[in-house]
Amino acid sequence: MTETQAVAVLGSSKEPLVSFHFISDLPQYKGEKLYEIWRDTEPGIAKSNCEFALVEHVKLQDMRNANTEFEFDTTGFRSVHAPSKSGLRGADCQNEGHNARLDAYLQECISLAKSQFNASNVICFDWRYRRSNGQKDIKVYDHTQPERTNALNAAYVVHFGRQSLSGVALVIRIDIPADDSRNGGNNRLRRYLSEKELERFDRGEQRIRFVNIWRPLIPVVEAAPLALCDRQSVHPDDILECDKIHDDHVGEGLYIKYRPWHRWYWLPHQTNDEALMFLTWDSKWDPEVPAGPPHAAFENPLAPASCPQRQSIEVRLMVFTEETRKHAEDEGTK
Repeated sequence: MTETQAVAVLGSSKEPLVSFHFISDLPQYKGEKLYEIWRDTEPGIAKSNCEFALVEHVKLQDMRNANTEFEFDTTGFRSVHAPSKSGLRGADCQNEGHNARLDAYLQECISLAKSQFNASNVICFDWRYRRSNGQKDIKVYDHTQPERTNALNAAYVVHFGRQSLSGVALVIRIDIPADDSRNGGNNRLRRYLSEKELERFDRGEQRIRFVNIWRPLIPVVEAAPLALCDRQSVHPDDILECDKIHDDHVGEGLYIKYRPWHRWYWLPHQTNDEALMFLTWDSKWDPEVPAGPPHAAFENPLAPASCPQRQSIEVRLMVFTEETRKHAEDEGTK
């Protein structure tokens, strides 16, 4: 391979050209809603009508050197230097019983979100442990294994999250989608918040955001790292909603179609002292901008052949911030 050919494949040293699976831009999706069935079905019933397209040579920009301000109210994500003192390991995330290191880590995430958002309250409602198996798996509706206590593969499909309403434990109080549509998020707030919390929310006294804190559980992640798309570069027409059909409810998630104007970023050589924090839902809704950034794992062409497979944890939080009386009144007059 010549030097010119290598640059065409890899891009610059910290801005590789990579591939992602996006939802296909098919004519039938103009009148047919996407669905995935996350439960047993009768023979012959398709588990999903989702078709995904592999798009190659998508440029990733280096967050460490980009001329961009990464903030929750702009791009929808940022990186935070926040070393953990919990000593959390992958095995701790697969224990169905009480685990002191996992509990300590979840409490650290609550404290981190409080400080980052100046929040009055933070509730941890879910987490996922992922361990890459080296395979680029795009099967997204396998319900045969409990998600929280099993190691999931890296998620290679560009998405806005998955829906699950399983049981909860310890500091976990509710379990709602990590990323959601406008209606899906509102419906779940009304299903799980107390009457007092709902009254304050309905009066516009609180803003509620769902936040994901993503961290590698190995010293440095090189294989299957996470990429995030600046939500400001995503147009409403790029998004397709998808029904997630479970035994006891129907949730709603989001996929996006590929568009060349999307701006993608990654954090090269992300260490386990660094967390990526990103929004997945926001009660202060802007119909022109997604609540959070689309995201996915990718095969890193710059990863050393001897690097360990990725291990990571994503913690999902509800973050409550107080709204001023004047702001609430202004919102009510719109």
